Amino acid sequence: DGVSLAGETNEWIDARTPGRYRVVVNGMTSCSGESNEVTIRAETGRIHFALDTVTARVGDRVLLTLRSEMDVDSIDIGSASIEIRYPIGSLFLHDVIDDAIFTTVRPVAGTLVLEHRGGVIGRGVLARIELEGLATAIPVNPVVFGKTIVNGVDSVSTADGLVLLTGCIVAHSTAFGRAVTIESITPNPASRALAVQYSAPAGAVLRLSLRDVAGREIHLSHATATGGVDVARIALGTVASGFYFVELRDKNERAVAGIVVVQ
Repeated sequence: DGVSLAGETNEWIDARTPGRYRVVVNGMTSCSGESNEVTIRAETGRIHFALDTVTARVGDRVLLTLRSEMDVDSIDIGSASIEIRYPIGSLFLHDVIDDAIFTTVRPVAGTLVLEHRGGVIGRGVLARIELEGLATAIPVNPVVFGKTIVNGVDSVSTADGLVLLTGCIVAHSTAFGRAVTIESITPNPASRALAVQYSAPAGAVLRLSLRDVAGREIHLSHATATGGVDVARIALGTVASGFYFVELRDKNERAVAGIVVVQ
């Protein structure tokens, strides 16, 4: 006939915190005709994330694995929003891998949000995030991430000593010796263009692009490498002032450099 808890009668109990709750179940009578008090145990899953601070050198690939560690195999939650912040002057976000349960949003530069609109989240790997150290004047770039917001289960923050991202794998290059390398970028204000000096294996057909912080492609051209140091141009035209990425790609090899455009 319903459950009486804290003076209220409900058809069900929503207990967010694991523990023991004393309830009175109406309509369940003993031989004496009196109502019985029964004790039920409310179980709920807790999602814990953790965050490792790693170091990425210029050209290093950083693969971070987002895991959920729970005391149950899965839990049905209302929604989850996982926010990851990274320095755009130090890191380039390549891709989010194995993120079938998330929608990826990039609200502002240097912020990645993985949104889960509701339903089951299981224990184990939720997503993998691939980043790369940028060609800056600083040889070693710190990788710092932000906070986690989980709605409907438990709010978890890195301030509690929990970690958001674990399983960090850094794919080190030999010095700066990638097969495709951006040697330098020189602006020409008179022609509103960039001269990109690069090196790549002879005969490689390279894809040269300029992207904004949201990943939108502003410029695309192709060039064929000679095996030495070559130069390609990117016309800025009416590109707005802001932070951009110059990307040089040959199949699976790529080099990325961050630039600031002031028009």
